[in-house]
Amino acid sequence: MALGHTELWEKLVLENTHKFQRENCDTFTKIPDFEVFRRSLIDLSMSYSRTKVPSLIQKLLTSIKHVQSFSAAITSSTQGSWAASLVWGGTQAVLVCACKHAEMLESIVDILVDLNNSLPMFDAYLALFPDNPSLQWPLRDLYSEYLEFCLRAVKYLNTNPLYSFTRWIWTSSPLQKLQQSQVKMQKYREIFEQETELIHRETLRRQHIETIRMLSRSGLSEDKADQPGVSFPVFSVPLLRNLQYSGREALLLQVHERFQVVESNNLSGPSCCVLNGCGGIGKTQTALEYTYRYRDTYDAIFWISAPNAIELASSYATIASKIGLSTLSSSSSTNGSRRSKDMDSMIEEARNWLDGTNRNWLLIFDNVNSWKDIATYMPNNMRTRGSILITTQIPDLNQCTAIFINIAVPPLTVVEATSLLMQLLGRKEPLLENQAIAEKIVQALGGYPLSIATVGGYILQSNCSLAEYFERFNKSSVLWKGDSNTFTWQYEKTLQNVCDVALSELPAIAMELLEILAFLNPDEIPEEMIVDVCEEQDFISLRLEDLDHFQEMTRRLSRRQLVRRTFRNGKYYLSMHRSLQWVVLHRLAGDQARRNKVFLKAIAIVRMAVPRSSPIAIPDPGKWPIFESYFPQVLSLQGHAANPLPPLEQLELCKLLIDGGVYLWGRGFSSDSTQIMRDALQMLDNLGAAKLDFIRYNIHAALGATLILEGITKCKEALFHKQRVYEIYLAYKDNLPTDTDLDLSLDAKQQIHSLSESGLGVAYLFCGQFENADEKFARTLSLIRESATEESAPLQFARCYINIALVRAFQGLYGESLELAGQAEALAIRAFGESSGGTVYYRFLIHWILNLAGRFSESLALNEKNLVISVELNGKRNVQTINAYIGIGIAHFRMGNAAEAEPSLRIALDHCKHTTSVSPATIARTQFYLSQALSSLGNQLEAGALRAKAESLRAKLASEFGDLLTVDCPDEGFVYDQIAFIPYPRNYSYSLLQRENITSERATADENVAAEDRGGVLGPRSDQHCVE
Repeated sequence: MALGHTELWEKLVLENTHKFQRENCDTFTKIPDFEVFRRSLIDLSMSYSRTKVPSLIQKLLTSIKHVQSFSAAITSSTQGSWAASLVWGGTQAVLVCACKHAEMLESIVDILVDLNNSLPMFDAYLALFPDNPSLQWPLRDLYSEYLEFCLRAVKYLNTNPLYSFTRWIWTSSPLQKLQQSQVKMQKYREIFEQETELIHRETLRRQHIETIRMLSRSGLSEDKADQPGVSFPVFSVPLLRNLQYSGREALLLQVHERFQVVESNNLSGPSCCVLNGCGGIGKTQTALEYTYRYRDTYDAIFWISAPNAIELASSYATIASKIGLSTLSSSSSTNGSRRSKDMDSMIEEARNWLDGTNRNWLLIFDNVNSWKDIATYMPNNMRTRGSILITTQIPDLNQCTAIFINIAVPPLTVVEATSLLMQLLGRKEPLLENQAIAEKIVQALGGYPLSIATVGGYILQSNCSLAEYFERFNKSSVLWKGDSNTFTWQYEKTLQNVCDVALSELPAIAMELLEILAFLNPDEIPEEMIVDVCEEQDFISLRLEDLDHFQEMTRRLSRRQLVRRTFRNGKYYLSMHRSLQWVVLHRLAGDQARRNKVFLKAIAIVRMAVPRSSPIAIPDPGKWPIFESYFPQVLSLQGHAANPLPPLEQLELCKLLIDGGVYLWGRGFSSDSTQIMRDALQMLDNLGAAKLDFIRYNIHAALGATLILEGITKCKEALFHKQRVYEIYLAYKDNLPTDTDLDLSLDAKQQIHSLSESGLGVAYLFCGQFENADEKFARTLSLIRESATEESAPLQFARCYINIALVRAFQGLYGESLELAGQAEALAIRAFGESSGGTVYYRFLIHWILNLAGRFSESLALNEKNLVISVELNGKRNVQTINAYIGIGIAHFRMGNAAEAEPSLRIALDHCKHTTSVSPATIARTQFYLSQALSSLGNQLEAGALRAKAESLRAKLASEFGDLLTVDCPDEGFVYDQIAFIPYPRNYSYSLLQRENITSERATADENVAAEDRGGVLGPRSDQHCVE
């Protein structure tokens, strides 16, 4: 009697299981699916981390999707994973054996990759034709051949005849038979595609997609098509599935039901669900389980780590690469602007795709600390088919979408918590006695998953019984007092008690490492940062030149579930739960001397990794990628230092913050730089540092440069900081510091002098003190000429020329001003390059001079050039890009082209809503000019509303900063120019018409010269390289 379908599979599985068992493959039957297989490979990488194993395993994983498809097809065919598990077990057995023979591993991996890539994508066809027997025979044949290959590989690897093995691989039949099976599959595909059923289903599918697209287009201005080469579904979740996850079924279902609202005729935008609760309650793990359990519901899933602005931006930017829109460049231009451009552009591309695609997507923001952190990243199109899942400790996060639910994640019930503990211990059917003790333990723990996981790890590691653990637990507990209804109090105390038991038996060296990690960013700590510094310095009690010893220590912590070690993008990272971090820090608080000692060690480790900034606050773009990698550690240290009890030594941390502030300033994160520099100043004040201590130089320099660009509201504060820079220079000019943190060569000392002079001059300029500014700029130019030429120091000369050009413009000397501006532009191009952020900034300043001179056509051309470059460099919502749009709109309006002015000003105003880097004064200025353009076009209603908004802020600023404003200027637009950026002279009262009459003939002549002799707007003549 012929065997049936299921019997044939059972026969194959039984035969192959016996074969592998005869080869002593002990772990063969312990790899049930891909997630366990992947985790076993990570463990294998950790065990052989000093060899090529990690990189080769990573290479293998890139081809694994074909094996996943193969496994899914087998699971579908057999209605269970019992047969497919042998595929993963067989592959893992080959790798375990191959790792023992380094000389053969690379060849084995290459062969496996080739075999994997030769496998057809079976599951797609079985999903279409689940009952078609034609596909079952080649599937079983391929299954048999694949396992035969694995078995033969294990045999030869166990006997280690290198020559015989490689000869067998390339002369025997497995690969040939696999290829023959692939040909058979192709033949069946051709037959299936001719069947009526396939045509019918495909027609229905296309009709459905077309209907969705038509509905979407009715609400979208642009349909975002999929990029070629991108295979959907996309699953971008960096965390492995937690196979020990247990309970919370009702919560998962509640989330899913909420998200299903977007499946039908959605007119309300994306659906949002917030999971809130204190640390350790299981928010992230619940979100993670949801992504894996319902991954088939979505075309694309993206996991965004959101604990701070830096990680949020970096994580969000990767969406663009996952869907084929962009790739983050590893290269960097001379001024480092390329990396900034890539990230900003990728963020914008990702958001636009989410807003415009017809795909059903899921976006997870994990560990959100504030609504404002994610506000600008939220898609908001009313017809998008997206869902947003947020995890946060904030209980009252603002409603952010029309379809919205905020769920407080509760502790596990006793039944759920007991089940989780027993599952962690591997006891599926515990004795009634153990069940009762387990229930008592989880009740005492308050049902918190982290506490339960810690207990489970300790019991497994110490090999004690539940009764023994519970006895120790009760003896060490002094916490079950007070108000048991105080939710947070009970959680913290419970976790403290759990960790007291788990931490008490750690070796001193492991405990010290855990304490250091507790001061760092708990979510992602680069392992190399700790290893590298410990190889050079004795920061930890025992030197860790022996990498195996360090790995053993981290494994010891991992087994107790105190830390986690993960491999990502070619590097290992350590992490610890935030609640555990709190407990460790709380324990340290009881020993002030030890706490301070550990804190200083953590600072020293980060200090060794984070590059030092220039002693004269000059941004170094080449170091930005390094800062980006380690800056979360600096922020973590800053957060812990803010805890006043007991106080910590903060001088070294302050130096780190200053370096970070200079980085953020150069990177364009102005508000973040301002905040961190102010924090550093406060630290120095608390430490009693002298007001003119040289350590404050960079703080005041960065604050002055940042604040001065925020318009009239910050001019006086910027002047204060620039004055303080100059005072510090005067205090140290004859005796500059010689400590090892600063490399003050003769050139650096000269730069400090010139930058101190020019910086103060800029502050005078923007506060309307033009005579003082002129004096400082002349002094600066004289200093630079004493030791340099335009060829050797183009940037320094460019800075001088543009500053003097602004002064001359305010004095009405437009010819001289534009002459100097042209030289500044040429030197900026030489220093930065034609298409660079530095050159864009110089042209931004020059366009103000052109506006003052009434030469709006040249201003328009300059801003159009800036727009093209800035969009390419920085994206559409960067400050420089927005300024270019505003400049274009105002130039059009000033030339009487209101219809052309309107779209640019609208775009600028719209982009202002999506960034916090644009000052309120700039927004008011844009509103005013747009209102004027709309009024000219007859749209009085909208014009009036915009003008009212602008006028509200203008009136407020006029009352507060009247001494800096030209209140009698007949052209109201120039008042808005003043509050946003440029301080016109107090006696500036020419009307626009008067200035145009005065300069019209000269403007025409100058435009002709610019076009013919200078090669473009403000292009320099060959003989104009210096100011006489």
